[in-house]
Amino acid sequence: MRPPTNQQMKILHIIPNLNKGGAERLVTDIVRELKTRPEIQVRLVIFRDEIEYDVEDLRDVLHIIPSSVQLSLWKKNKLHVVQLQAFIDDFQPDIIHSHLFEAEIVSRSCFYPKAKWFSHGHGFFREFEQISFSRIRSKSSLNIKFEQLYILNRYKRNNGNTFIAVSSSIKEYLSKVFRGKCVVLFNAIQLNKFASVKADKLNNGKLNLLSVSRLDENKNHTLQIDTLVELKKRNIDVHLHIIGEGSLKNTILKRVKDLGLAKSVIFLGWIKETEKYYPKYDIFIHTAKKEALGLTILEAMSAGLPIVTLDGKGNRDLIHSGKNGFMINENKAAYFADAIENLWQNKQLYREVSDCAKKFAMEFDIEKYCTKLIGLYKIE
Repeated sequence: MRPPTNQQMKILHIIPNLNKGGAERLVTDIVRELKTRPEIQVRLVIFRDEIEYDVEDLRDVLHIIPSSVQLSLWKKNKLHVVQLQAFIDDFQPDIIHSHLFEAEIVSRSCFYPKAKWFSHGHGFFREFEQISFSRIRSKSSLNIKFEQLYILNRYKRNNGNTFIAVSSSIKEYLSKVFRGKCVVLFNAIQLNKFASVKADKLNNGKLNLLSVSRLDENKNHTLQIDTLVELKKRNIDVHLHIIGEGSLKNTILKRVKDLGLAKSVIFLGWIKETEKYYPKYDIFIHTAKKEALGLTILEAMSAGLPIVTLDGKGNRDLIHSGKNGFMINENKAAYFADAIENLWQNKQLYREVSDCAKKFAMEFDIEKYCTKLIGLYKIE
């Protein structure tokens, strides 16, 4: 239901928590920007008091509402959504926009067909995999099918749903597994936080590489370490700084130690204000095997860092190889090292790629993003 033109549009964003993650960061940036717009009244709901971002400026619109859903194939579903339903009924939103699957299934367990409902496809999530009953081989796949049928039914009860995909590859994925209305809206950042003048530090002796990502299997830090080894074989004085935490940290630390790279690989943990770090480095490397889009790539670009990244599919929308960075198609350290060495040794190429990256990132500012988002809310 479209709100009258003389009234504020009421928008409700829902996400399970605000722990470190790309979806959580994007949500806070969206809500922060929407707050500045007089024609918008925005609220943000999380289910748990888990907050790892600075959201003091959002406290007046942030609500912690304990909510959960436990689906059962054999027993009665346990829906703990009474408080959330009451909040929705009281706020009377025109738009309900959920992020991540937990928020998806919890919010849709409420009933409010007066609103337009949007689901944000931040990545590849198995909950919408196409599983036919004839192909069910395990309890796990049966549970997935049950969840899928449940959520599809809830979409119908609430008058439909629109998916927002963060990249072309995510749209393609969702279109296959969901077969519903899906539009692409590329991620964005608060550009003014990350934009900076990149100092010309080329060939002053030491090459400083930066990686920002969770330390898990998908992020593929083994390739980063192998690339460092390859660059050192080429007599390049290179250091890698890694921002992030994760389940594989001890494994990666051991590999670094075993290779005698303890002085060349620095683990910085999670950094709250990463925008202060980008200008200190020369090249940004990203090795994820599968990537929805890559907010950190945009951040690095806005700071003028050339990007060397593995093809994770989603980041194809960001990298124009040879112009604003380099896309490596194979998981091979030698290929990564070739691109990095080329940038490091060729000042003219470095400057051209750096300038192109900064200009490209300007199109991904959160202000422009929210204008497009509001347009989607009105049209869809």
